[in-house]
Amino acid sequence: MKRLSERQKFVLLVAAFVAAYFLPLENPRLQSALLEAFYMLHDYAREHVLFCLVPALFIAGAMTTFLSSQAVIRYLGPESKRWTAYGVGGGFGRDPGGLLLHGPTAFHGHL
Repeated sequence: MKRLSERQKFVLLVAAFVAAYFLPLENPRLQSALLEAFYMLHDYAREHVLFCLVPALFIAGAMTTFLSSQAVIRYLGPESKRWTAYGVGGGFGRDPGGLLLHGPTAFHGHL
């Protein structure tokens, strides 16, 4: 991907400022859309980050602590067989209860 030049970055910044300046914030439809965007961001932060990202980082930390890098390279590296890599990767990503990576909201009928 081509990098932006300093001039292109400046034009992009000015365009974003002009768009924000002329945004009709008194419009109820726009207010509702912005509020809904923040509700979605709030929901994402609560659901995804807490119930997916934090446990995934703990699992990754446990993997680096208890597994040698040679074992990981052997089963998940570029020279490993495809069916072995998929099997091992699927085994590490498996959570039978659904609670670890999806939190208590996983049992709302959409597992």
